[in-house]
Amino acid sequence: MFYDLILIGSPVHFGKHVGSIKDFINKLPKSKLKVNNYSVFNTYMGDESGTTEDGVCTYTRMLDKIESQINEKMPNLTKISPGLPIRVNGMKGPIASEDLPKCKDYGMKLVQNQQMVTIS
Repeated sequence: MFYDLILIGSPVHFGKHVGSIKDFINKLPKSKLKVNNYSVFNTYMGDESGTTEDGVCTYTRMLDKIESQINEKMPNLTKISPGLPIRVNGMKGPIASEDLPKCKDYGMKLVQNQQMVTIS
């Protein structure tokens, strides 16, 4: 199976992406799934007030960790868009209304970036 783009997302639990996503990423190189490009997102409850020592939002840092794992396992993949942290209102959602425009913009950027990659 060949795909132009794969989106990998995870809820943030205790400051980490969940084990099933880690396992999925670890298994990608040996899978029959063939893909050129990727982007990531995560979901979190609460606010974005948590930051690391260097002032980066905790949820953005989690996106960096997912991207690092992908780059380690599949270095030939191209990240076509910065990751997106998405706030949700509870364990099963829904997406917080103030984050819906961010999600729409993210989707539009993915389409535009994928089209640019495909054309070149």
